[in-house]
Amino acid sequence: MSSPSSSVGDVFSQLVGPFLIWLVPGIFPILRFTLSPQSASSNSSNLIPINQDYLLLTNKPAPSGTYIIKRRVRPIDLFPNITAELLERVAVHKERLAAHKADPKHVRKPRTQKIIARKPTHAENAAALDYVQKHFKHIDHGYTKIYDESTNQIIAMVQYLPIDSMPAEQFNDLNFLTLFLHRCKEFIHPVSSKTRKCGGIMWAIGWRKAYDGLEILGRYRNKAAIKKHAARYEALMEDSAKAGEILWKFFHGFGNVAVEKNKAYMDRFGIPSVADKNFPKSPEDQSPFGFASNLAYSSNGFYNHQHKDDGDESELPLAFAMVLPTSKKTGEFAPEGYNVQNGQFLFRDIKVALNFKPQSVCLIIFRAQEYVHGTLKPSESKLFTKLGLSLQVATKASNACKKYQNGEYDERDDVYFGGVHQHLDKLIK
Repeated sequence: MSSPSSSVGDVFSQLVGPFLIWLVPGIFPILRFTLSPQSASSNSSNLIPINQDYLLLTNKPAPSGTYIIKRRVRPIDLFPNITAELLERVAVHKERLAAHKADPKHVRKPRTQKIIARKPTHAENAAALDYVQKHFKHIDHGYTKIYDESTNQIIAMVQYLPIDSMPAEQFNDLNFLTLFLHRCKEFIHPVSSKTRKCGGIMWAIGWRKAYDGLEILGRYRNKAAIKKHAARYEALMEDSAKAGEILWKFFHGFGNVAVEKNKAYMDRFGIPSVADKNFPKSPEDQSPFGFASNLAYSSNGFYNHQHKDDGDESELPLAFAMVLPTSKKTGEFAPEGYNVQNGQFLFRDIKVALNFKPQSVCLIIFRAQEYVHGTLKPSESKLFTKLGLSLQVATKASNACKKYQNGEYDERDDVYFGGVHQHLDKLIK
């Protein structure tokens, strides 16, 4: 593996000065060409009192035996060949753009496009795994706080819950949650994510930007499947409230301050949560357990390019994630014989890897918008799959609710929020 040299960085800055960076797989995996340059922001060098930043996540005392890791950010490249090929494609596109600008009458303008990093080969995945196993700090149990050594800012808080000693109520709650998410797949489309996903499948439930022109805000859904099995869909969506409550219990117990900050923000702007099957027209209608507008979940050998998140509310910089062992066929939690290997979750530039033992559940709260992260390719059988959940407040959902609250739709009687009842009513009509 290699660290990006200053010469590569200099070349890249020359090539993409007028472009907007969208995502980072190896170092710079995807670019969208735009007229406006994006300037890089510099981080403050002032050190934060370490306990002060921890209190942004929770005010509960850390368990005995807590691990503390402090690491300095040093960007590396786990897939240098992919990066080199990407830079070459960027250079070619820039040359074509310059040629058109010099002679627009005779040289056709290259079409506006995304330049997306290719997926790693089997050999490249194996090399990345080998490097991570040899050179990264590995975590696979207990309670860990990870800090940025340069600033004392907390990067992530991680807790592993052993399944063999888990209270029956917790076990049953997680089984309800994984079965609910598995059943939801019938009524939603897999998320298309060419820019990030390298393998596996991702789904999402909850609220998103509108599907239809007159929707202010809509829900992830498969219209054809809902129309075919409307009664089953309606019954399933009744379980949204319980699923939301289960998520609240686990994450509030882990990071109560972060969860309550999300909830206060959502309450302030009337943003519906995963637990709300319909849009709450008043504060009394909102779920008391809402702290994320949507939930994305991935399995079936899912892995992705290393990246920073860019589609979530910037005022809420913390992401909530959970990793669980499940049955690929039924969605059952912690099935007997579960044997998925690898699929580590990385904080790449601080060289920290989270490993997932078969008999454990992992909770993570982390700064997804500020630190590069991603998942390595797992080794899965036909029977079992590692299920990863991610919860955040999406910027587009937030903005739509702010516009509604500011009265931008007061003169419109043709727009609506696409909740479960609205969708079913429209299908019946």
